[in-house]
Amino acid sequence: MQPKESFKSPNFVKSIKYLHNTVLYATEDDQVCHWNGSKLELHELIYDYTLSTNFIYISTRDHPLKVYNHQLEYQHSLVSRDHMDQITAPLTVREHMDLVYCGFENQLQIFDLEGQVQILKLTSTRKSPDGIKGLVSSIEFSDRDLYCIGTFHGQIGIYDRDTNRLLYQLHSQKKPGFQGITQTKFTHCENYLLASSRNDSQIDMWDLRMLQIVHSYPRNAQTNQRLYFDYVNGMLVFGDLDGCLSIYNTLDQSLLWQEQLSVHPLTATTFCPSGVLVSSGTRFVDGPFEHALYTLPWSQ
Repeated sequence: MQPKESFKSPNFVKSIKYLHNTVLYATEDDQVCHWNGSKLELHELIYDYTLSTNFIYISTRDHPLKVYNHQLEYQHSLVSRDHMDQITAPLTVREHMDLVYCGFENQLQIFDLEGQVQILKLTSTRKSPDGIKGLVSSIEFSDRDLYCIGTFHGQIGIYDRDTNRLLYQLHSQKKPGFQGITQTKFTHCENYLLASSRNDSQIDMWDLRMLQIVHSYPRNAQTNQRLYFDYVNGMLVFGDLDGCLSIYNTLDQSLLWQEQLSVHPLTATTFCPSGVLVSSGTRFVDGPFEHALYTLPWSQ
């Protein structure tokens, strides 16, 4: 399978975001770039960013959450403060149904359209055995009424979207105290959750009815860095540290396609109408992988 279209970048791409034909990607030199060539030079470490229908939300170290339109024009900021009344930036940010969810240590802050904030403490105290602990590293919404929080403490909690009540926690028996969560995604039926972790060799599929891992997809991801996967309509796509791209059918766990694309890590993959967007974690342009970001044709 050959690249259908390519896009060069002066620095390696760390992540890709896609929504409604808008493609953004972040590079290691602290830029958020639009597929059309426009870019934002943020001059500070990018924690996370997310797309909504009308806005782009970008979190950078020691700054308020900044809001831009799709032309990358600054609109306003959403300010979060810590217990010392200092401005603090969320490690993770997601928008859902006109609410902006910001993840911090042991805490979630939820902003509405007017900038009013609701603070949700994930645990009563740091030493309490109840609740979800750690720095929030993943926030993901189902198609219906659930959302999921993962932390770098290696915990996953499933919440009711309307009440923000913790419904249940996922405790891995396969990997006790397993590594920090890097990404989560619900399947379309809402019965399963896909989860990846730091320094792990697989992506786990949890059955939310039995609260246990029912299948694992092998992947070389022995790194603290995020290697983003994607899921759409029963298909899972991911890259690994070896530059191998894999696509699985999650309904029967069959391997649909696999190919070595690079000698460098594939940092992010995402489905789009024209195929699969793939990014490379390298500054070099040697071998068949000659661009930092390109599209592979794939029919969903």
